[in-house]
Amino acid sequence: MKYLVNILTIFLVSQTFGVFSAQTNSNYKYPTHKFLQSADSLLCEKDTINALKVLEDFVNKTKIKEVTWKSKNACNPITDLINPYSIYADVCLEISDLSLRLNKPKNAIKYIKKLKNEFFPRSGGCLNGILMYETKISIYLANYYLYIGQKAEAIKTLTEYFIYQEYYSKEATEKLKALLMDEYSLNELRTIVNISIENIELDETDGPVIFLFGQRIILWPTSTIKDAKEFCRTNINLNKIIK
Repeated sequence: MKYLVNILTIFLVSQTFGVFSAQTNSNYKYPTHKFLQSADSLLCEKDTINALKVLEDFVNKTKIKEVTWKSKNACNPITDLINPYSIYADVCLEISDLSLRLNKPKNAIKYIKKLKNEFFPRSGGCLNGILMYETKISIYLANYYLYIGQKAEAIKTLTEYFIYQEYYSKEATEKLKALLMDEYSLNELRTIVNISIENIELDETDGPVIFLFGQRIILWPTSTIKDAKEFCRTNINLNKIIK
């Protein structure tokens, strides 16, 4: 089972990089959007306030399906953050990040909620794609919780998706470990993880779940408690937490 998960992950990452490469192809058929270009230029000029306004206008006043994105500015502040297939979702996360920089936490969480309610990229129903984007959201949501002083919620948020080893999980794992190391010693972390693995159980749908750092995690890649324990014991990200 773990080998199947790794193969699926490698395939998804390769597809993701393919999409990112397509963004910079000069023959790509979707035009660069003027709102994004304007925000990009404003950020290069360190005008965060007006860049935020422009990006909010983009989300609230435009309706497009796909757009390529290539900055004309040397500093390229948002070039690598925009994917043509999740354009509104990506911009909502950029708005959340800029809002925290401007001491606007309510606006930051507003656009994360807007993303989830209106613009979440469903990846054609592909579970790996959905988990990948949920992992990305968890990083921004954790930043919001840390900003408002709720470290425990930040830890729970990162814990929910880092274990799936999707594209953004490396960053999520590093952030999670840094937060956990403020709370526990390595020996304590190892004890917590080992106890959690031993206590993996089946939920109401007979799917394995683990309770870890205050979070209930559905172990999607597995179907039995035995497989779930093996998945966790050999999980790259989980092992990074305890080493």
